[in-house]
Amino acid sequence: MIYWPLEKSKNKIRTTTDKLEIFQQKIFHRLNCELGERYLSPDYGTPFRSQFAGCCNPEEKFEKFLKNKILPEIMDNLEIQIELASLKFSLIKKDIHYVEIAMLFSVTDSSNSKSIWVIVPIALHRFPIFHPEIKNETNS
Repeated sequence: MIYWPLEKSKNKIRTTTDKLEIFQQKIFHRLNCELGERYLSPDYGTPFRSQFAGCCNPEEKFEKFLKNKILPEIMDNLEIQIELASLKFSLIKKDIHYVEIAMLFSVTDSSNSKSIWVIVPIALHRFPIFHPEIKNETNS
């Protein structure tokens, strides 16, 4: 999937679908900037920065980071209400060093209410405490 630069015009009236597309672009961009390298590849993921490494509950820490830092910035200009409905971490089967973070957002715009999934692949080589099999592999 290709993400084009966000349109800066505030004069254009946007539909809910337009806002959802902008939201997807923005969240990919912000997570990409916050979590590591300046790229986000569906094949390789993005390395986590050390801010999450060594944490006893990385899923909870990431959820707080998402709710407290990322979402308020993104919602600021979109005129929609966004809530994190579900956050799931799952191992990518083809390579045990990567995890997918699947985020389900509940999006409300006027009388419309929709749900949207955003899936972000994240590299685990600096974040090995998600899954026991990765922990065991790195210790052996």
